[in-house]
Amino acid sequence: SKLATLAGSLAQQASNAHLVWQSKFLADESARCAAGFERVKQLAARLKDNPDDPAANLAMGKFICFVKNNWPIGLPMLARGNDAQLKPVVDQEINGAFTDAKQQIALGKLWQELSATAPDDEKNSYRERARYWYLKGIANSEEPERKVLRQQLAEFLKGIPTQPAEVHI
Repeated sequence: SKLATLAGSLAQQASNAHLVWQSKFLADESARCAAGFERVKQLAARLKDNPDDPAANLAMGKFICFVKNNWPIGLPMLARGNDAQLKPVVDQEINGAFTDAKQQIALGKLWQELSATAPDDEKNSYRERARYWYLKGIANSEEPERKVLRQQLAEFLKGIPTQPAEVHI
């Protein structure tokens, strides 16, 4: 938060619109992550004492995947968690290669199915993971299957909120 404030101030002094945008993004992300971390801070300490604690792994894994968007670190924690519906999907994602479009679409469907029964505050996170796999599957499919998949998944994909982003090349 202090760093984001300092960055914003310096960006404004430099009259650099891109740096102002980046500092605002940093401030927003810091606030979002800080609020999420407050809910799991005690669990981090529990995991130091007992790295296999299922409830702590589930909550911390959700924080790392859903809030920080760091799936390579969070997925193994979700796998050690105690959610009987989530565990097989996570185990499949961890143990599979998923280079084939059909496998990627199938995994997206599993995440979409999980979203149907997820708590309201987590539904979009499950749906975002489904979108991730659906988009990989669409990109790796061949025509005419790609066109069919786009049509089949269009309504679902449009219903998932997105975050604005910039790409610099």
